[in-house]
Amino acid sequence: MDCKECPFDDSFWNSVLETNENSEELIRLYYNHSLSLSCLDNNLKLCGVDSLAASKIVLSVLERFTCHQIIDILKNNFKPYEIKAKDIPQFSSFDDCYYKVVEYLVDSGMSDISYDKMGYFLREVPRKLDADKKYGENHAKIACMLGFCSITRKSTFGINITPFGQSFYELEKEKKDKLMPKLCLFIPMIQNYFVQGMNQSKLDEELSILSPSTIIRRRSNVNTIISIISLIQKFLKIQTFNY
Repeated sequence: MDCKECPFDDSFWNSVLETNENSEELIRLYYNHSLSLSCLDNNLKLCGVDSLAASKIVLSVLERFTCHQIIDILKNNFKPYEIKAKDIPQFSSFDDCYYKVVEYLVDSGMSDISYDKMGYFLREVPRKLDADKKYGENHAKIACMLGFCSITRKSTFGINITPFGQSFYELEKEKKDKLMPKLCLFIPMIQNYFVQGMNQSKLDEELSILSPSTIIRRRSNVNTIISIISLIQKFLKIQTFNY
C-alpha cells in the first residue's frame, strides 16, 4: 500500500491499542493482506514505526480480539480470495510449520536457509536429500502463509525470518498457543471458509482445481487447520468462535 493511501501514520500507531476503531481497521487491513509490515523499513516511509515494533502491535491487537469478533469484522464487505493451487496448504506436521520453522530460523542465526537444510532440521527420520528438500519446502511455505518468514529466489530458494516471525518467536508458548486459531485465519483459504459461514461446497470448489489424488492429500491438511479452530472451541466449551 502506498504511504499516501495508508491510514497508519504515527498518530494511528500510537493510539491503535487504545482505540477500538483503529484496532478494527488494523485487523481489516492485516487479514486482507493490505498491511505490508516490510514497508515500514523503507527509508521513504511517512511514519516513524519500524516493522518490528508494528509486528508487536499487531500481535497485541490479535490477543485482545476473539476469533468470533475478528470474523464479524471481516464479514463487512468481505471479498473472498481467489484460490490457486499454490494457496492450498500441504504439510506433514502443523506444529513444525507453526513453531519449529520459526525457532530454527531465529536460533540458527543464518539467512537464506535452503529447503533441504530446513527439512534436515525438521525431520527425525533417516536422511534423504530429496525428502528433506520437499519437507522443508512444504513447511516453510505454510510458515510463509502465516507471515513468519519470506522465501526469496537467488540461485536457489532461501528462507528468512520476517519481523512478524521474530516478534512471534519472542512470545511465551502460552500466547503462541492462544494465537494459533487467529493466525490460521490469515491463510486465505481458511479465511474464505470461516468468513463465508463454513460453506463446504465452496471449499470443495476451491479444492477441485487439484487432481483427484492430490485433493485427498490436501483436503486432510485443510481439515487439520480447520479443526484447530473447532477443537479449541470445543475445549473451551463455548459457542461458535467465541474464544
